[in-house]
Amino acid sequence: MQERRRAMLRAAHGRPGSRPGRPEGRLQSPAVDGYIRPEAGVREQQLSDSLAIQESEMVKLRIRDSLAYFLMALSLAGCSSLMDGGDHSLAVSGEVRSGGGSHALSQRQVALLNSWLGEHRSGWGMVLATPPVPDLVVVVKREDGKSASLDFYLQEGWKSALTYFGSGNKEISQASFPAAEVLALKADLMAPQ
Repeated sequence: MQERRRAMLRAAHGRPGSRPGRPEGRLQSPAVDGYIRPEAGVREQQLSDSLAIQESEMVKLRIRDSLAYFLMALSLAGCSSLMDGGDHSLAVSGEVRSGGGSHALSQRQVALLNSWLGEHRSGWGMVLATPPVPDLVVVVKREDGKSASLDFYLQEGWKSALTYFGSGNKEISQASFPAAEVLALKADLMAPQ
């Protein structure tokens, strides 16, 4: 581009290497139209530096993304779901706790809870969002002798969610079902028998 510009100036003024009003034989300034053009080597170095910075940033992004995927896979591999993985123990007794007090579950309510959980084995997974304070907690004693709890929520956006807390850290699961089904189960368990 710079050579083409110089050729155009030479052709217009008829003197090689000079500009109008300058003595013959004086070399043309690198300034053309008030803009100083960097030498080709400087421009190439700037482009090379810019590409190196971009490549460095891309490598950093790839490493960050790979690390995030690895950590996500690791956390999923270590997560045991209530229904899909480890806990298949049935409840043998239980208690309902809420702000209004507590009462023991009847055998009919224990059987209803076991049946409902048996029908809703899929959809449980790791806890991805911190749940609000539950308005109803069902604490059960399982056939393996361990305790567990099932939390119900009243807060908008959480009415269809359940969180299960088993006896260990790997027995924490969360699921969301149709709100009508969750509310019906909650009503059945809340009614003193």
